[in-house]
Amino acid sequence: DDIIVGSPVAGRPRVDLQEIIGMFVNTVCMRNYPAPGKTFPDFLQEVKQNTLAAFENQDYPFEELVEKVSPQRDAARNPIFDVTFNLLNQFDTGGDFDAGGAEPVEEGEEAFTHTPGIAKFDVNMTAVETGSGLAFTVEYCSRLFSPSTIERFIGYFKNLVSRVRRNPGITIGEIDILGEEEKKQLLMEFNGLSETGGKPYGEAKTITGLFAEQVEKRGNALALADNSDMQITFSHLDERSSALASVLSGKGSAPGT
Repeated sequence: DDIIVGSPVAGRPRVDLQEIIGMFVNTVCMRNYPAPGKTFPDFLQEVKQNTLAAFENQDYPFEELVEKVSPQRDAARNPIFDVTFNLLNQFDTGGDFDAGGAEPVEEGEEAFTHTPGIAKFDVNMTAVETGSGLAFTVEYCSRLFSPSTIERFIGYFKNLVSRVRRNPGITIGEIDILGEEEKKQLLMEFNGLSETGGKPYGEAKTITGLFAEQVEKRGNALALADNSDMQITFSHLDERSSALASVLSGKGSAPGT
C-alpha cells in the first residue's frame, strides 16, 4: 500500500522554454497509497493531487533527489522506483500512432503482440491518446519476466478496469483482478478438485484430528525426511509430538498461551 512510480516530464513548464533546442526531460516520482479500504474515486482523487504536486516540482533534478533519499546505490536496482508510466497525447506522437484496431477493454480479452527491444526499467507502461481512446504498450525486462507473465499482468489490468467501469464506487480491496479461468485453476485444479465436487476437508475437523487419521491409516509410512539420514514415520512423529505436548502442558501451557 505504498507504491512509487516514475514518470518522465518534458521539463518545459515556462513559455520561454518551448522553442529552445535541447534535452530538458526530467523524471518525477509519483508516490501513492492504495489502501484496501479506500474507494476507487477517493484514491483517484489522491492520485490527481499527488500528480499535480509532482508536476509543480518537476524542475527539481531527479539526480539530486536520488542523492538525498537513496545515496547507497544497488547496481542491480534502479534507485527509488522500478516501474514507470508515461502518458502521451496525439500531439506527442506526431499523429501517426496506429492503435491496431484496438477494442474497448473487456474481461477475458486476449490480444498481444511482442516486439524485441531494450528495456530501460523493470516495467514501463505507456498510454497513448489516439482521439478515440487509449492504447497501451508494456516494455519489460525479459531477464525478470517471461512474456506469459506480462500477458497475465495485462489481463489483471484489464480486469481491474472492467470492474471499476461496472462499479465506479468499489473499494480497492474489493477489486478482483483474477479472471474466471485463473480463479478456477487456483481454487479447483491446484487443489485436485473438479467443478462437480471433489474431496474437501471437513470444516469441523482440526489439524490434529486430520493428522491422527493419517497415523491410524498409514502409521508406518514416511512422514518427514531431510537431506541427512533422518526419516520419521507417522507413528514416530505422533509419539514425539505427543511427548512434546506433554512437556509443554506440564510447564503450564494451555490453549491461548
